Amino acid sequence: MVSGDADGARARQQEFDLYTDARKRLSLSDIAFAKAAAAARLPGFPTHVRPPLVVAPPVYARL
Repeated sequence: MVSGDADGARARQQEFDLYTDARKRLSLSDIAFAKAAAAARLPGFPTHVRPPLVVAPPVYARL
């Protein structure tokens, strides 16, 4: 994306809004959700997070 790319900016905002809406529907922390999303795209990506955060159950990696 380059400066002035309004269509590109709108597309990226729509992607971000979809991510945010999905994250808010689940009872996971932001970090656990992001790790589960990364694990869905990158097999073997670790989903464990430091305490006091919680591990995202494997089912979330398939959403």
